[in-house]
Amino acid sequence: MSGELNLNGSRLRTPEALAKKLGGRDFQRIAGTDVEPGIRAVVAQTGTEPDIHLRDRGRGKFRWAPQAETFALARAIGAALCLPQSGHCVVNNLRNAEQQAVGRAFAAEFLAPVQNVLDMAREGLDSEEIASEFNVSPQVVQHQLDNSERIAGACLA
Repeated sequence: MSGELNLNGSRLRTPEALAKKLGGRDFQRIAGTDVEPGIRAVVAQTGTEPDIHLRDRGRGKFRWAPQAETFALARAIGAALCLPQSGHCVVNNLRNAEQQAVGRAFAAEFLAPVQNVLDMAREGLDSEEIASEFNVSPQVVQHQLDNSERIAGACLA
């Protein structure tokens, strides 16, 4: 996916950068106080293209806020692309929901491709260093490492 977008190794440091790279013209967040707790983004298929509404996570309130927002936006994009028949979907904290798993897998591979993560780990970088390079949380990197065999198998299928 990163190759198709011609990222050339550039990292998407903010949700604004991701939206702009994908052709989004008008980017703004929904105030966190206007959204139910646990909701990260909403995808609404109202016309020919989906509308994605990203919750403002209160940048600066916790260390990984900018990365969490970018990851939430990538999850919403993944849901819109991979599950277009859903019409509307919510990106939230549910663990055992297919829609949420699809979005998380898409976002992780889009923002921190497993092969790149594996290469960096072999070079001796730890999860924090790799996460910093890809601008994701260390948890995303750890999941990519833990799931690398499953990801490789899925790519072969």
